[in-house]
Amino acid sequence: MTLSEFYRDQIMLLFQEFEREWEATVLYEFGYQWNRRVNSYQESFRIVEIGESYPYLMYTMTLSEDFKKTNIFDVAKQYNSRYEMSISLYREKLLLSIGVSCNNLNESVGGFLFRARGDLLDIIDFTVYS
Repeated sequence: MTLSEFYRDQIMLLFQEFEREWEATVLYEFGYQWNRRVNSYQESFRIVEIGESYPYLMYTMTLSEDFKKTNIFDVAKQYNSRYEMSISLYREKLLLSIGVSCNNLNESVGGFLFRARGDLLDIIDFTVYS
């Protein structure tokens, strides 16, 4: 069993037990991916495999283009997270992502998911429209 398969099995157990709305992406060429919609947010969780390096865990929230009219960029820049964070800007949406390499993981994959979600929700909650 590879490390990615181990983390995949962990997250699938968590989803089956607590968050059944997650749906696996069948054709994801870089590892494993799951998606779900919660209220107005689209969530994505990935276990990314690239080459021989450790797998990379990534949690992403897709936000509406209304967030372009906020101070979310400043809030994200100032936010102190233990994880790597990025914002991707598209024409009609904004992707707020947080991730960690498995060699730097200090908790379970479920712990990462819940902390990552908490960090992104903090950023969203601290955001003010201009």
